[in-house]
Amino acid sequence: MLKAISKKMKNNKGFTLIELIVVLAVLGIIAAIAVPRFTGVQQETRLKADLATASAIVKAARLEHTITNVDLTDNTGEEYSGAVSISYFEGGIKPQSDTGGTFHLVYNDTTDKYSVEIRDASGTIIDTYVEGESF
Repeated sequence: MLKAISKKMKNNKGFTLIELIVVLAVLGIIAAIAVPRFTGVQQETRLKADLATASAIVKAARLEHTITNVDLTDNTGEEYSGAVSISYFEGGIKPQSDTGGTFHLVYNDTTDKYSVEIRDASGTIIDTYVEGESF
């Protein structure tokens, strides 16, 4: 009987507790590195999507400006959804980088260019897209 028990103990197949702890520690280190990077990539992607939206807003504003020859913002920097009567944007669009934020359309008489400020919920400018610039 004793021989059978000792034979079973010597014929162990599996991982030791130390091996399992080492694997968990390595996985924890990988997670600690990967999660912040993934979050940063998500935020950067949202901001790029906002800049693409801002580019579309500027193009729509330029088209309306060309057709009507009217400065669509009256230099007040009003929100695009309220300042421009283009049906696609009348429902109001919100930045992906800050869902409480807004897009503000601004026209510069000196340069004859539109720009869109992407603002967070508190009104702080997150980024700005200027007509003709790449992002």
